[in-house]
Amino acid sequence: MKGFGTNKNGSVICAVDFGPATGAVIQTGCSLGKALGQNVEALHVVVPVPTDLAGLDHPLYAPYPPVNQAIQEEILAEKRSAMEELVRASEGKVQGGSVHLGAVVDEILAFRASKNADVIITGISPRDFHRTLGGLSTALALMHAADCPVIAVDQDCSHDFTTPGARILVLDDLRDDTLGAVNWAYNLATILPNARVRHTHVIPPAEGALTRGLKRAWGSLGYGPSEPISDEDFELYSLDKLRKRSPRDFQANVEFDLRRGIVADEIGKAARDHAADLLVFGRHRLLHTRPFLIGRMPVSAMLSAHRPIAVVPAA
Repeated sequence: MKGFGTNKNGSVICAVDFGPATGAVIQTGCSLGKALGQNVEALHVVVPVPTDLAGLDHPLYAPYPPVNQAIQEEILAEKRSAMEELVRASEGKVQGGSVHLGAVVDEILAFRASKNADVIITGISPRDFHRTLGGLSTALALMHAADCPVIAVDQDCSHDFTTPGARILVLDDLRDDTLGAVNWAYNLATILPNARVRHTHVIPPAEGALTRGLKRAWGSLGYGPSEPISDEDFELYSLDKLRKRSPRDFQANVEFDLRRGIVADEIGKAARDHAADLLVFGRHRLLHTRPFLIGRMPVSAMLSAHRPIAVVPAA
């Protein structure tokens, strides 16, 4: 994420499905593109209509492939027309609009690479946080697979990044894989006018007790102090570690926030307390083995905050 926002030849990708969240995606993308001084490119991907009827060799099935091909051409024409209208309606804020045919996530990722984009913005809805028979939704699949930050917004939670005083809430579980998200959030805050960062860590109810137990065990083997560690000492240790993860040359306003409780509940409270405009989560390298987690943050925690969310891959 080094150099985020400094690539003037880059772009912001808005992946749209022409559903309820499309307006929010475009508004958020255009404002971020303006803040970064980058072009905004809109993309819609049409899933191919099946035309391979291998095994159905009865003469009654003979007309079906041409019929399906015609349906696909109609869909493509409809979506291209909708994309042209979207670009026109943006009044120059969206510099390009494309309609591709193929696997949705693969096409979006390939398009991002071709445009040298720093970020992908996509729409999201409550149903995106449930695994379906076909696998993960597009939004979650992008969060899992993209090699750049993915910002997801629903129809009611867009944000204008050109408005001064953006409040960025970065959720840090103090693991190395989350440092990419921390650095990205701080970097974004230096670009946006008068932005503020609240750097938050939540101690789950069992974490303090587990850590104290491990330290006592190691201490009994001669690797450290064997006396119990109090809740207060553990919180001081966690807060100190949180502060040390802040970039030293960061010039914007920052607050450190240490909380204890159920992670999903505390994230929602932190978002409300800070009046956050954007929540930033880190994605761990082993995320693909745990589809319902972004790092150790449950997906339900992201949904409950009702704010735009950014998921950043490990550095």
